[in-house]
Amino acid sequence: MRLSVHGGVSGTAGLFVLLVSLAGCFGQSSRDGGETPQQAARRIVRDDGGALLGVEPPPLPAAESPGEKGPFVEPPLLERPARLYHVVVDCRARLDGAAVLLGKLAALQFMPVGYPAVDQAGQPDAACRWWLLAGKFARRSYAEGLARALRAAGFAATRVVSAPYRHDRFCPSSNPHPSLPAVGRVFAGMPGLAVPLLREPRSDAPGTGQQLADGTLLLVHRRGDDTPGGWLRVQAGSAQGFLPAGRVLQGHNVYPAPGGKWAVMGIALGCADACRWDYWLVDRKLQKRQLLGPAVDRLQHAFSPNGRWLAYSTPGRPLRLLELDRAGSGRQLGAGVSPSWSPAGDRLYFRRPGNKKWRDQVVFASPPRWQVQTLFDFRGRPFYPRGLSAYPPAVDVLSGGTRLYTMFYRLVKRDGGQGVNRWKVVLTPDGKLVSKKAEQLTE
Repeated sequence: MRLSVHGGVSGTAGLFVLLVSLAGCFGQSSRDGGETPQQAARRIVRDDGGALLGVEPPPLPAAESPGEKGPFVEPPLLERPARLYHVVVDCRARLDGAAVLLGKLAALQFMPVGYPAVDQAGQPDAACRWWLLAGKFARRSYAEGLARALRAAGFAATRVVSAPYRHDRFCPSSNPHPSLPAVGRVFAGMPGLAVPLLREPRSDAPGTGQQLADGTLLLVHRRGDDTPGGWLRVQAGSAQGFLPAGRVLQGHNVYPAPGGKWAVMGIALGCADACRWDYWLVDRKLQKRQLLGPAVDRLQHAFSPNGRWLAYSTPGRPLRLLELDRAGSGRQLGAGVSPSWSPAGDRLYFRRPGNKKWRDQVVFASPPRWQVQTLFDFRGRPFYPRGLSAYPPAVDVLSGGTRLYTMFYRLVKRDGGQGVNRWKVVLTPDGKLVSKKAEQLTE
């Protein structure tokens, strides 16, 4: 297992500031006599174990491969990739210098969703401290395409760095330097809105303290024992204080729509009692925002293949459908979870939640009326304990749309007691049963 560097890459521009957990993975710059990025990554892999097992992504048709300037938005993968490929643009000794380069990258129009980003490169006294990242991909072709585009745009130092996949992060272990700060940005929820930097969150009123503008670059220090839950100790320039965790873009995930114009972004709020996230719909410049699910444990969502529609649901609420380029165009489709789309985008498949009122059916809706119709009803008593599958699985579209695949969990009587069977079911698009196969999960 080795981290490798691919030259001849140039790349990219950024839609959102997705901060990747690279802290400490690169080590010190070779300019000050320390480890090179490659040596540091190999040492971490050697000391802390290898990557999780994954698969090489299948080759893409030419029509799906990125062009000269993108869009650099990968088709989704159904399985964990074996490696990740990161486009590294440059490294700066000072955070303000990194911020200047970040702004130049962000001005480009072919950046993938979530980038550019800046993160810790090595020890605090390293000459090369802040790395600039332009993208992260499972397919090498996307990373190399972005790198070529960046080199053509004048970012000559751009290269592609690959490492074994582990927990969807570049670093193949947890942060090896937990005492070092990370980088974040202020996320106010409304563009142009300021967020107060509080001196002491236990006593300060919300309107007190220095005001930080939306998008301000800041250092995020590790929580100390005296830091209240839900707050982060941060530093912006010479000012230090506390911000709510949900107002700092640091550890979050971005799920882009096809074409990269919109994305769903999840901001981690912490795991005091249970892990919670704020899920936002954002445009590529973070100027249009809509809070889809505040403080929820998950958001089930699916963009239509043409990037026009977003279907999403949060626990206990109806499935909603948004037309992304038309404000106020949302509609409710009733109880529903696990949305997915047909390849042509002319059908939205989803599942009823399988509670006392609904029978865990496969249903669908189509434009322009979006009237919900039942496609398939599997007999038996639905049973979805969180340890097995908290919600009915989505409907996967196979063989170019000629077959549908999904699973059902059913409670069954067995030897005087009860057990759980998982049924794997293949359907036609008109709801006819092709095959079903049961697996016994519990005694």
